[in-house]
Amino acid sequence: MLLDGIRKLKPQMPAAEELIKQVACAWNYSCYFGECDSCSDVKQVLTEKGLYLTDDDSTAAACKYQQWNRDSVKTEITSTLHDTMSEFVEQLNAMKCHVYIAKTDTLAQAEFRQQRSSNPRRFL
Repeated sequence: MLLDGIRKLKPQMPAAEELIKQVACAWNYSCYFGECDSCSDVKQVLTEKGLYLTDDDSTAAACKYQQWNRDSVKTEITSTLHDTMSEFVEQLNAMKCHVYIAKTDTLAQAEFRQQRSSNPRRFL
C-alpha cells in the first residue's frame, strides 16, 4: 500500500515483484540479505535507477498511502516524501529477505517432493 502511494507521485514505479528484482543484482543470499557490495544500499540503487523520489521530483510535499494498524484496520497515512521514501527503503530491505526465504523454501519443497516421488519407500 505504501508503493501505491508512491506510485501516485511516480506512476512509472515498477510493480513490487519487478522492483525486488531491480534492487538485487543477482539471485543469491548476499544480494537479498544486504551483504552485496553492489546492491546492499537500496537507496543508492533506487537513486541510480531514477526511482528514489525527493522533494525536487514532485510538487507534492506529502505522500498519502494506506497502512494496516494493530487492530487490522486500514488507516490513511500522510507523511513527508522524505519519511515515506525512508520507510519504503526499509520495507524493500525486509521484503528482499522475505522473497529469498520464500522462494528457496518453495524450491526445497519441490526438490523434496521430486525425490520422494522417485523413491517413495525411502521416506516411509
